[in-house]
Amino acid sequence: MRRNKILRTLSLCFLAVTLAACQQADFRHDLVTSAPKPWTSERFNSAPGDFRFAVFGDRTGLARPGVFENAMTRINLLQPEFAINCGDMIEGYTDDRQELKLEWDEQDARINALQMPFFRVVGNHDMGSNVMREFWRDRYGPDYYSFVYKDVLFIALNSEDPPIPMSEDMRKSFEKIKQLMRTDPEKGKAVLAQSMAAMSGRERGAMRANASPANFSDTQVTWVDTVLKKNPKVRWTFVFMHKPAWEMESSGFKRIETLLKDRPYTMFGGHEHNYEHTVRNGRDYIRLGTVGGATHHAPPGNLDHVTLVNFLAGKPQIANFPLDGVLDIDAPQHR
Repeated sequence: MRRNKILRTLSLCFLAVTLAACQQADFRHDLVTSAPKPWTSERFNSAPGDFRFAVFGDRTGLARPGVFENAMTRINLLQPEFAINCGDMIEGYTDDRQELKLEWDEQDARINALQMPFFRVVGNHDMGSNVMREFWRDRYGPDYYSFVYKDVLFIALNSEDPPIPMSEDMRKSFEKIKQLMRTDPEKGKAVLAQSMAAMSGRERGAMRANASPANFSDTQVTWVDTVLKKNPKVRWTFVFMHKPAWEMESSGFKRIETLLKDRPYTMFGGHEHNYEHTVRNGRDYIRLGTVGGATHHAPPGNLDHVTLVNFLAGKPQIANFPLDGVLDIDAPQHR
């Protein structure tokens, strides 16, 4: 035991010396070493294990034209190492395979504008029926998965396991507003606002209760347990899902939370088209805003944005960038 502790200490010392030497090799100057210098430090904010990635929320649920494309441009300006979304990329809620193919072809063309890898997460608009689930699996493979990057575990969950179909009445209303959002976005937003305003609080609550359960099958929960047991000593765990299950009744999610309780983690969700940060169990739970999805919440929290996660010195630092706050080299032209 003592020998192992000594070896571990020596290894850490060696690593620190190596990192310092690498930074010195990267930074050179012509000033006398002992002379005053017009900078504060030569300990640069970089290390081999550091990285950053982008997270973003819903494009759909009645997409506003052009917003998502703008988000892809802003992400490219930020240049994260990869990007991940929390679901709702297409309008969906159809069993017409030709329509699904068209919607996903169009969306993949938008995604292809990104200059870095992109990871998908299932949303209710992406998987609103068993047919849509089969289509996803045929096209993209598993609807929940994990990966490790720089000794950090990433878990992409499926909160539509099993899917919840949209009622026929709701689907008809949705189709009407969806077409308006494509042809006359301002009128579409007005019709949506009128529809929401016409509902009583009780009706709205019933609609949300019917549409919003976060479902995680026993098979998926068992899979999460297996993934965590395979990766017990990663530096951090990030969990992504569409529906923010911590705000809902979900027995599967409660079991997943219990499985995570002995490790550092951060959770991301979307679905509500409204940003909110909650501290729960001493961890950060982040409900993302939108990259085009229609607003149906009262402010605050209604914004189109990209979240940038900087993983530095073994923990995340999280910054939110409104899309109109990330400007290119011709910034004055935006003002």
